[in-house]
Amino acid sequence: VKPRELSGTILAFPVVHPVPVYAHVQDWPLEVPRGLRNFPPHEPMNVNRNWPGNSSGNYHERITAAVFRYLKKADCVLDLHGWSERVIGLAWGQRYSASYVRAFAFPWSTIHNTVVASGMLEEACKKTKVPYVSNETTPQNKVEPTAVRHITRGIRNLAKKLKIMDGDLEFPPRSFELGGTDSVVEVSEHHGLAVSDLYPGGVVEKNNPIVEVVDLDTFRTCLIYTSDAAD
Repeated sequence: VKPRELSGTILAFPVVHPVPVYAHVQDWPLEVPRGLRNFPPHEPMNVNRNWPGNSSGNYHERITAAVFRYLKKADCVLDLHGWSERVIGLAWGQRYSASYVRAFAFPWSTIHNTVVASGMLEEACKKTKVPYVSNETTPQNKVEPTAVRHITRGIRNLAKKLKIMDGDLEFPPRSFELGGTDSVVEVSEHHGLAVSDLYPGGVVEKNNPIVEVVDLDTFRTCLIYTSDAAD
């Protein structure tokens, strides 16, 4: 992006909370409660559970309050995160931000109307009526060229949609909006271990197995789910 070619402002916060980024943890100072139910809730130690913040509050609330004073004035907020290597990357936003999510042109996206947890930036943006796009990109803690290309295209696309940059939106060769009328959701009818030969984002052929559920008592397959459609 060349500043002299812009007709507006792109404000970037490369790292909102540096300490856990350097430590490779999502919650700081204690990551353990995320995986153990007998510990106190992890939300107070996660920056993305403390929006819009409080300038007189705790450590995390002061960070989010300092940043949100800029975000609440924005024409659109793009929130970049990282997921583990074993899941597919995803862009999402609520219904009022649908056109921005689609303009971001991530290969996999979804539009929804719910907030997963209180205090998330998504919720704070909705209350202030600022269009919001969240992007979870794989893998975590690594710089991967394909992911960088997806994000770079998305940033430029949003800038074009907002008339900050000139040019047409760019889209990937294939993209999927999950959760729509063409999506297939399977709910297991048996407890067990889910086993699949597929990789996140892979193409499934019609009538081919998607996942098998293995009974952990007998170690035998108790259910096999297949696809009703190719995608």
